[in-house]
This record gives sequence, C-alpha cells and structure tokens, in this order.
Amino acid sequence: MPNVEIQTFLREYSEALNRGNAAVFAGAGLSRSSGFLDWPGLLTDIARDVGLVIERETDLPAVAQYNLNKHKTRAAINQAIVNEFTTSAQPSDALNTLARLPVRTYWTTNYDTLIEDAIKAAGRTPDVKRRPEDLATSIKDANAIVYKMHGDITEPASAVVTKEDYETYELERSLFTTALQGDIVEKTFLFVGLSFTDPNIESVLARIRRLLGKNQRRHFVILRRPQPDGQSEEDYKYLAHRFQLRIDDLGRYSIYPVLIDDFAEIPSILAELERLNRATRVFVSGAALEFSPLGEQRIHHLCTSLGARLVAEGYTLVSGYGLGLGGAVVLGAAEAFERYRSRITHEQLRYRPFPQELPPGTDRADYYTSYRMSILSDVGIAVFICGNRLDPDTGRVETSPGVLEEFDLALDQGAFPIPLGATGHAARQIWEKMYQSPEAFSLPPSTLKDFSTIGTPESSDDQILESLFRIISEVRQPRLYTPQAGT
Repeated sequence: MPNVEIQTFLREYSEALNRGNAAVFAGAGLSRSSGFLDWPGLLTDIARDVGLVIERETDLPAVAQYNLNKHKTRAAINQAIVNEFTTSAQPSDALNTLARLPVRTYWTTNYDTLIEDAIKAAGRTPDVKRRPEDLATSIKDANAIVYKMHGDITEPASAVVTKEDYETYELERSLFTTALQGDIVEKTFLFVGLSFTDPNIESVLARIRRLLGKNQRRHFVILRRPQPDGQSEEDYKYLAHRFQLRIDDLGRYSIYPVLIDDFAEIPSILAELERLNRATRVFVSGAALEFSPLGEQRIHHLCTSLGARLVAEGYTLVSGYGLGLGGAVVLGAAEAFERYRSRITHEQLRYRPFPQELPPGTDRADYYTSYRMSILSDVGIAVFICGNRLDPDTGRVETSPGVLEEFDLALDQGAFPIPLGATGHAARQIWEKMYQSPEAFSLPPSTLKDFSTIGTPESSDDQILESLFRIISEVRQPRLYTPQAGT
C-alpha cells in the first residue's frame, strides 16, 4: 500500500517550496550518513573517562558536564569535537538534494560544515550564522542562511554540549532561539536526522504552542519506526508503544510524522521531492522556419497562449528563444505579467537566448550542447513545438537537430518531455516515439488520451492546450510510494 504520510508530506512541502516559505532543520542523523559520529559516538570516551557507559545514558549533556566537573576544563570535550569534525567527509545524497531545493533557511545543531559545503556544491552562496553576533550582519548575494545554533567546528570551545551550556543558552545565545521561533511561526519545516531530545528546540516549540495554541503551522519530521530485528517480542512492543507516545506528543506542536522503515529510504523520498519541485519549471523548446501543418497564425496563438498560461498558473517559464517561436512564448508571458501583476512575478520567466557571437576558436556545436545542458539542469518539464530549420548546405527546410538534442538532454537531465506532435517536424518525431512506447518514457496511463490529442493536427488550439496542462498536472502529482527497506 502507498505510504499516506509520505504522499501528504510530498504534496504539502512541495507547496511550501513553491511559495518560498520552506525551511529545513538538520540533525545529527544527516551527518552520521556522511560518516560522522552521532552524539553518543562523540561522547563515548568522555563518558568512559567518568566511569559511565554511553549506551546506558540518555542525558548526554549531563555526561559532558560530569567530565567538565571532574577536570575543571572542557579541553577533552573540545578535542573530541576537533578530532571528529575536522576529518574529511562529503555531504550525503540526502544533504545534496536538500541543498539543491529552493530552501533559503537551514537550521542545524551539528558542528560540521556539511550543510554549507552541500549548498556551495549546488552553486549557491550560504550565509553561515555560527555566533549570535553573526545574526547582525549579512553576506552580500547570499541565497541561503545556515543557522548553527549549537556552534561550529571552527570554535569548539563555544560549542553547546554540556549541561551548563544548555542552562546558560538563553543568556548567551538567545538570538538563535528568537530567530528560530520566528521561522517556525512563518515557515513550514522539515525536520530530518533529529531525535527531538534537544531542550532548546523543545523550549522553542513549547513557547510557540503557548502563543498560537491550535493555530500552529504544520511541520514534518522523518522518523524511522522501531524494527523487530534483534529484539525480543516484549522489547519490540515496548519500543513501539513508546514511539507512538512520542509521535502523539509531537502532534501537540503540529509536527506531522513521515514514517519510514529504513533510513536508506530518505534519499529517494527527497529525490521525489526535488522532482516535484523541478516540475514547476517548464522549458519550451522549438524553432520554426516553416509552420505546417497548423500554419503560422495557429502556431503563434499556441505559443502566446502557452506562455501566458504557464506563468498565470504559477509555473516558471524557461525559454531559449527559439527561431520563430521563442518570441511568441515570451510575449505571452509578458502579457500575463501585465494582466496578473498581483499574483505573478518576473522571476517566473527565465529568458536564455542562445549566443550568436562566440569567442574565436569555440566549437559552436559543443558550446550549444553545454548551453542546452545548463538550461535544462533544473527544469522538470520540457514542451516541444515544431522544430525545423534551414539546412545550411542544401537550403531546404529540415528537422531541427538542436530540438532533437534538447529532447535527448531533457531525458538525461530527468525532465519529462511533452511534444506537441500536432505542430509537426521534430515535435512530431518525438511524439511518435513516445506514443509507440509510452512505458519506456514513463508516460502515465491516465494521460494517454490527452497525449493523443496533442499529437492530432485536427485538435483545436484549446483542446491541445487543455490536454497539455492536464498532462503537466499529472506529472506534478507525487508518485505512488511504497517504501522498501534498502531502497
């Protein structure tokens, strides 16, 4: 059976991403998947030094405090942090996916630099807040903020780890809790890799609950169910009962559980989230020197109507300004901007015309291939219209090799192709290929009737557009997800 919790999460968190008010809170579990130790692992030797066994302890700040009490210095604790988090590690697939999402706000209690490393690898600029003073300044052109509410490896002596650190948190780092409180009120959070045993987070959630009561925004947390493997039946039932009590308690703070059976499911869930987000960006590919079988007037109308409707319905239009078509698509989007100023933005248009003058010695074919790849790198849907050009050798109209290449690149980049076969030429060739083997292109069975309509020249413009947008809507639905351990 499909996992209802995951379907709900994908749908609602995708909407938060589209509205620009999604946030991520990353716990130690995400760092552990990159090879770093979790809190118990970090404090194993610290506990042993005071005669404790870390596996039997639940109050980890107290363990660190006992070590500080014994030695009157936190040198051993600081050294443990340095030893662990200065080792080389790469962000996990899950972290890389989170960094590529259009999230501007990341929170973490981790000391390592994996989140900011992943954000940089995604081509973005993080503004890292390690100390309260950092909240008063901003990095120019930063497009993501990383709040490290427990400090950072660069300053191990001020990292929050002991019981005393928690007791004085509101005195020394209250700006973080204030900022977190504001974000939890205003944004939809995804908590991942977190156990919710941190008293700072608990106090922020409790404060918000007191202020908002039942009017809290819904958040999400990915949690692994207790597993029976290696457990006696009695122990398993006890853990499962305690787990359910914990879930019920998180409900007081409007935190919705996304339940999994294996941590290895997390990358695939986040990958589906990324796919859904990419599906809000639509690339329109095409070129036309000759407009048969529909004629120039109908093609122009289709293009302007497509551009206008895409931005009006909240999509981001990506255009390479193809010959004879790109101008009409962009014109339609521009007209929609004027008509619906109150609910659409110019960020919904990405205008990427192909450079005509290239540096001397540049191979035009190679350059255009790279350029097309950059355009398609983060779009989720590619619509193909017409696709013909003048053959420079024969002077005759031929199928556009650039449009066919964009189809191949769209598949390689994970974008879903939708060819308007009714417009002929390259779009027709692509449509016939997909129509003959719908399973090979993951064409949803529910779209086959509409797919036939967009390939039929006798279809009216309205019929083609309605069928096109029904296909787009279907592609944007979360895929049925049946979790399997080890996926």
